[in-house]
Amino acid sequence: MASYAKSDKQHWENVMSLKNTQLKKYIEHFFTTEQYSIFNSVIPDGWKNKTFFEIGAAPGLYGMIFQKYFNYLSWGIEYTHNGYQSILNIFENENESSERFILGDFFQMDQDKKYDIVFSGWFIEH
Repeated sequence: MASYAKSDKQHWENVMSLKNTQLKKYIEHFFTTEQYSIFNSVIPDGWKNKTFFEIGAAPGLYGMIFQKYFNYLSWGIEYTHNGYQSILNIFENENESSERFILGDFFQMDQDKKYDIVFSGWFIEH
C-alpha cells in the first residue's frame, strides 16, 4: 500500500474506509466524557438551537455530538466519498438528519451562510 501525506485526499479516503465500530459507542456515552464537560463549559447558556459547521466533517462524530447533545443544527462539508458516507451512516444510525452535510471541497465552497460555531477537528492540522 502506498503511503500518502495527511494533506492528500487518498490518505483520507483510506482512513475513512476503515470501519470504526467504536464511534457509535462513543456517541452513546459522550455525555460521560471529559470532552463533554469541556464543550459544555465553553458553550454559553442560551446557545441552544444555534448552528454548527464542520470543515472536514468525516466521520460525522462532532456534527452528531453537537446536534444530539447541544441541540445545534449541524452542517458540514467533507471532500472524501468514504468520509461523506460515514457521516450519512452515523446520522442514519442515530435517527438524525444528515441533509445539511455536503460532499465537496471547502476551498471551492461558494456560500454566504453564517454559522454560530465553525469547527474543524482534523482539517486545519494538515
